[in-house]
Amino acid sequence: MYDDIATNELNPTHGVIINHLEGEDLYAGVPKTLIYFYEPIELEQYQLIEGKVTLSQSQGNHRNLNIELVYV
Repeated sequence: MYDDIATNELNPTHGVIINHLEGEDLYAGVPKTLIYFYEPIELEQYQLIEGKVTLSQSQGNHRNLNIELVYV
């Protein structure tokens, strides 16, 4: 997974996200998104993918969503 906020070179607290100077780490304990492709595809930066998205609640953990993308 690529995280463009927490791991950005301009972030002075690498891997940590805070919303004010005295703030706590907003990123700690937050589940990270995993994306699995059954058939990997190659994309250019900012390339759009068009298709249909279906959301369903995960059976293993009801706090998570399953996201299915059928693209053309």
